[in-house]
Amino acid sequence: MAPFLVIVVTLCGLTGTHSLTTVSEEVSVKVGARVSIPCLYQPSHEHHVKYLCKGMAWLLCNKEITTNSGSSFPEGQYTISDDPDQGVFTVSITSQEKGTQTYWCAVEIPDALDEGTRFQLLVSEDESSLYVDQQEIIGFDGDRINISFHSKTHGKPGWCELGHCKEQQDGFIEGSQCSIDASKQGVFVVTMKDLDLKSSGWYIFFQGKLNMPIHLTVAVNSKTTNTPTSTTVITLSDVSTKKITEKEPDVLRNNLMNLLLPLGILLFIISVALLVSWMFHRRAKRKLTAITVSCETDVVYSSVMPVHSTAAQNKPTGDMNLKKNPKEDENITYSVIGPHPRI
Repeated sequence: MAPFLVIVVTLCGLTGTHSLTTVSEEVSVKVGARVSIPCLYQPSHEHHVKYLCKGMAWLLCNKEITTNSGSSFPEGQYTISDDPDQGVFTVSITSQEKGTQTYWCAVEIPDALDEGTRFQLLVSEDESSLYVDQQEIIGFDGDRINISFHSKTHGKPGWCELGHCKEQQDGFIEGSQCSIDASKQGVFVVTMKDLDLKSSGWYIFFQGKLNMPIHLTVAVNSKTTNTPTSTTVITLSDVSTKKITEKEPDVLRNNLMNLLLPLGILLFIISVALLVSWMFHRRAKRKLTAITVSCETDVVYSSVMPVHSTAAQNKPTGDMNLKKNPKEDENITYSVIGPHPRI
């Protein structure tokens, strides 16, 4: 029994597991062109690390890029994104050399073997055998879309949603809302009618062993929704208008505040500077006035002339103002003390 278990584990390690879903076989692409591959996973893997692995054998493949780190290759050669709400992660590959390349959509499993599922790229120098003009398609609720696929191969074409595809040899699967027109040689036109929001997701167009995935996004067409409801829905046609109409008052108010705030600060600084300048000027003027007044009133000059009378000189000081005879007055000289006029 033990050898049997070893063989089973070994086979699982070499071929991967089936808890992940991607394109069933091969995707054709031209050298230098970018192709996106969806990888659908179980809800239990929502918080796990996802990665792209390259190599023929599962246990021997090399991790090229993971969701929690960058790529070791030049920027743009590999990209990866995870959408937990839809339970799908997408890897984008730009092949630089022709040939058949084997890749694995993989999920890290803590304390156990990682899980992975394989797909192959057929890289050619010429136009690929099966391709679409663009993998990202946008439609509107209630409308119909036409998607053209260019093919150089043979086989019965089919169309299915990722995760709901049956055996490809059963051919077209999706029922009356979809149809495939092959009236033009080498071109298959897939028509999807009566789109609704639930139609969004990844789809696979296949012919023989070749697959080409496309991602469809369905939005609400504002022209057909005139009945008001309690649910707010942002449509693609309303995105730019809604952003402008809802944010315009805030933008105007913010611009006005950004203009008035520096202007107010500038006016305040100017006012303070003028006030300080006026105070210094007034103080200096007061000092100048005080100095001028002091110079004019505090300086007193006197002119003193000698007394020629010998009698007056010999008299005591207390008798200076006494006059005994007129002859003595003629020989007395008086001095006048008073402010000297400024020159």
